[in-house]
Amino acid sequence: MNIDNLLVNARCDSRGFPVVFAFSSASAGDIFAHVFDGAGRTHIIHNTSFSKGSRGVLVSVPTNQSDQDATGMITFEQQQGKVVTINYAFDNATTLNKRNVCTVFGSYVAS
Repeated sequence: MNIDNLLVNARCDSRGFPVVFAFSSASAGDIFAHVFDGAGRTHIIHNTSFSKGSRGVLVSVPTNQSDQDATGMITFEQQQGKVVTINYAFDNATTLNKRNVCTVFGSYVAS
């Protein structure tokens, strides 16, 4: 997904774990996200310097965590006043009948 200077991409790693990253092409931006994993843990992502040239931000559960099924929300804003909100979820091979696949799905609103 690529909207209003926010790019989010997803893939499965070799073990079937979802790996989701966000990137910014805005000259000034901010990202705030929270992810709730299947074990009830909350993962907070916040970067007030999330702008062009900055590194991508992992918005999935780190792959060293054992429970990869999760749901979350991302809010991205940039200096022109545009805001993108994403509600998303992902699941890994462990909960998909131990197949080496994963899923990432969601929806977004841009204003």
